[in-house]
Amino acid sequence: MKTAIVIPVAEAEQIVGDERRLYDPSCALGMPAHITLVTPFAPPPISPEMVSELKRIVGAFSATNLRFEDIERFANTVYLKPEPGEFIIRLTEAIVSRWPQWMPYGGTHAHIVPHLTVADRIEDQRLLDNIAGLVRERLPIEARVHEAWLMETSADDIWRRRTPLPFENPQPPIIRSSRLRLSEFAMADAADVYNCITPAITAFMFWEPPSSFEEYKARREQTLLSANRNDFSFVVRRLDTRECLGIASLDGIDADAPELGLWLKETAHGNRYGTEIVRAVADWAARTLGKERFTYAVATENIPSRRIAESMGGQIVGTRTGQKYDSVVYHIAWPPQVRETGRHR
Repeated sequence: MKTAIVIPVAEAEQIVGDERRLYDPSCALGMPAHITLVTPFAPPPISPEMVSELKRIVGAFSATNLRFEDIERFANTVYLKPEPGEFIIRLTEAIVSRWPQWMPYGGTHAHIVPHLTVADRIEDQRLLDNIAGLVRERLPIEARVHEAWLMETSADDIWRRRTPLPFENPQPPIIRSSRLRLSEFAMADAADVYNCITPAITAFMFWEPPSSFEEYKARREQTLLSANRNDFSFVVRRLDTRECLGIASLDGIDADAPELGLWLKETAHGNRYGTEIVRAVADWAARTLGKERFTYAVATENIPSRRIAESMGGQIVGTRTGQKYDSVVYHIAWPPQVRETGRHR
């Protein structure tokens, strides 16, 4: 008996179902049109505790739209390529991070290749070309996926759904200002954000610069796996060029005054981005979460960042003592009392 974790794609079944019934052996065994995440997975019977953990991991992801506009080949396989593939890769990596003993495709491939099989185990290369040509004429296929499935076989080798694994995370917010776009951090952003980090940036951060990209990636993966929905981390990019500028944060959204945070790479300083970002995040939180005031803690010596709070009428309500630096804590009422003061980050 076997298990698998897959994402069913009903829209693809409607378009390529005929080809799958003829040329994909898994179709006759009860497997729907799908994108494989992990197979083989843990041998049955899978405990209720393990199912609950699997639901928690998968549930941290959001329902998403997929588009299939390319058809590609393995040696004896024709498959549809889903975009964005990063969604499939991140979801697979999250599962494998928890259970590394069960690798994608049984560890036979070095990399995760998101795919939806149309024809498999076909030796006749001309037939594969013909299948690919027929399917290509029906593309693109648009699909929205809401859940993964844990599948099991029984003694008859027929695949059956053991349990649905819904994507429960609300759709990630996107915040726009006149010049910038803020979106929740995803692992696809890791390289761009890492390249923004310098020792000068972290002088007024509680964390130290990572020693390598691999270290930074591991930090962020751990944060994503924790799935703390009380905290938001937004990647800041320019609207016109999509250049990554840094990170904005909103922590403790269940508190009366959530805490705003911000860091920008050195080359982005002096363009008044900081004020624009803090205003955009606070305005979004006021409109969507009903927040009327915010906390903003800034290193005492970080004058440009202090000016951001003061330009919005922020009032000092306390101090903090840390190992790296001392901070002043502002409360900012929303909507703010506007007061322009010099150059801001």
